[in-house]
Amino acid sequence: MTMNQPSATAAGDFPLGGDLRVNRLGFGAMRLALGGRIRDPEEGVAVLRRAVELGVNHIDTAGFYGFGDLQAHEMIRRGLSPYSDDLVIATKVGPLLEGGVVPTGQATAGQLRGLVEEDLRRLGRDHLDLVYLRVGGMGRPGGEAVPMAALRAAARDASEPAPSLLAPVAALPALVSPGADAPLAVAERFAALAELRDQGLIRHLGVSNVDAAQLAEARAIAPVAAVQNHFHVAHRDDAAVLAQCEEDGIAYVPFFPLGGGREPIDRPGVANVAARHGATPAQIALAWLLAASPVVLAIPGSSSPDHVAENVAAAGLRLTADDLAELAG
Repeated sequence: MTMNQPSATAAGDFPLGGDLRVNRLGFGAMRLALGGRIRDPEEGVAVLRRAVELGVNHIDTAGFYGFGDLQAHEMIRRGLSPYSDDLVIATKVGPLLEGGVVPTGQATAGQLRGLVEEDLRRLGRDHLDLVYLRVGGMGRPGGEAVPMAALRAAARDASEPAPSLLAPVAALPALVSPGADAPLAVAERFAALAELRDQGLIRHLGVSNVDAAQLAEARAIAPVAAVQNHFHVAHRDDAAVLAQCEEDGIAYVPFFPLGGGREPIDRPGVANVAARHGATPAQIALAWLLAASPVVLAIPGSSSPDHVAENVAAAGLRLTADDLAELAG
């Protein structure tokens, strides 16, 4: 790494699960396959290698991040295997692809082993560092889900040959919908993952898209190393769960850290703070997340090596008290 290159190490690190040191600025792999500009797997491989070159050692993926030849797991394996000892790969299970390209169901407890084993095979690993149980739909945590009829209609639309599936993430339907209009209970499925952890297939467990009660439900069964919920500078509804994670030393990993194309991050003050730092609004949004709590791990996605470097540069930004006050408005 040359002196003028940004480094993910500038944001400091965090002991994920107590024993896996990861730099707090990581990488989310969804845009390698969905919602980005990549059209060839080799482009995704180049993005991943650039991220790691810049100090990223925490990559977030999922088996359902894929469309045609663009499959996040396969790009990760192709680009980064053999894996370095300090690279942590997190994945998610729960959503089911039921014959289409968009998840329209949730796995039962009995189906989770197959999903974990499939992730192991596709990533070329003998164990998974971190596995999240992804709960419910893309509505609020706690059971408010997208009705199945709407999801299946969206899935049919997305299955047509399109550039539409490579449109912004805002145009994509829910990443997971339940088999009915409410999600399956957390306890039985989390217990199934805990059993796989005890068997050595998984090192640490997490939960995603959960409320405080669901987090407590999971923690009553097995330790939770990380929570992945919707949170960013313009979407702060999950502050209470973040506070709980900070109190208990649980990593908090916001999904859609830059809005995901679904919500603008141009909250009042972002542009002003960006101008003062000579930064982009996206860099300020990432710096705000990193300043929000020492347990926050940011995982912005990207579909170009240059954009990866731009995101990683946010690791070195330090917001002042005046900046944070203005962003709180």
